[in-house]
Amino acid sequence: MVITRNQKKRLHDAIDSLFSNERQAVNHSYSSIRPTTNQISDWNDALARLVTRKTEDVCVAICYCNNNLFVASNRGRMTCARRYLLLLRNFLTNHSLENYTNLVKETIKNIYYIIETNSGLDNRNMTRLERNFRNWIETNWERQLTREDLNRFHIYAQSFHKEIRERTPDDSLSYKKWDYLMPLHDLNFVVSNIQMLVQTLTNTNTEFVFERSCREKGIPSNDQCNGCKRRRECRENPHAEMKLVNLFRSQKVIHRYIGISKLTCCPCETSFSILNNNFFSGSLHHCGTHGGTYPGWKMPSNFSPTEVEAIIDELERIARQQQQHNKARETTSQIPQQLATMPIFSTVAVQAQQTI
Repeated sequence: MVITRNQKKRLHDAIDSLFSNERQAVNHSYSSIRPTTNQISDWNDALARLVTRKTEDVCVAICYCNNNLFVASNRGRMTCARRYLLLLRNFLTNHSLENYTNLVKETIKNIYYIIETNSGLDNRNMTRLERNFRNWIETNWERQLTREDLNRFHIYAQSFHKEIRERTPDDSLSYKKWDYLMPLHDLNFVVSNIQMLVQTLTNTNTEFVFERSCREKGIPSNDQCNGCKRRRECRENPHAEMKLVNLFRSQKVIHRYIGISKLTCCPCETSFSILNNNFFSGSLHHCGTHGGTYPGWKMPSNFSPTEVEAIIDELERIARQQQQHNKARETTSQIPQQLATMPIFSTVAVQAQQTI
């Protein structure tokens, strides 16, 4: 598919109009379409969140289909995803404490970067237990972890979890606190389903999906991405979930569920809806949308001319309406409902230690 110059301009103008309308609220808290969550989040979403590092990937999408695990991100490198999936495979092959500790260490790195991202928050609201938890992360995130380290970390995580579950009100600041624990919840959820994962992932081929223009220029590998002169253009790549839809559209793969670390944006959700009606016969599923729009959204390359025109028409219609809804949190995790009822870290730690 070759998008025409006129279509590019119409798409750019529609995205710009949507983004401008939503930015009228503080911190871009408006959305152009009503947020929805489908309440069908599963291990694909948890795994997508685990392999995402905001400083590297922004967003990751994962889909298990036909004995293949397809992985894509908003950027081209997927360094964190490659590293985490390798550690996970090692643990699935050998449930040793060493392999589990490597998974925990990588998860702690993700928590560290979440803390760094939120470092501008008002620290006057930080409790002693939260300070203990954050100080431990900031001190130990680069260290080799021993069993004593795991036990100490378990105590800090459980204490912090209990405190915010019982005391913190359900507001924007409390969500930031829950975010620190979400990687531990995801690790617990994924590894607690280890029998299913062993059957699913042990003999599965992993394919990292890139934008077609990168593949045509011979830049598909991680090493080449590190030296790629086009890395700045990766910021305007199709979003992660659109890369998977783009691949499945060209290969005519009918699949069931795409796990994503973030809820979809307005243009991606619009594309999902149109492709579901025109091509996938309603078999395309994901967790939902936060409803917002960001500049630089790019149309995938394998959509048909009819689908491209339908997507642009719908985005223009939404832009003309100028509706403003309260934008949902972008993460696909259901916080705090999940964390308030699930154990944090301890269950998996015991399982791993028993396998030595």
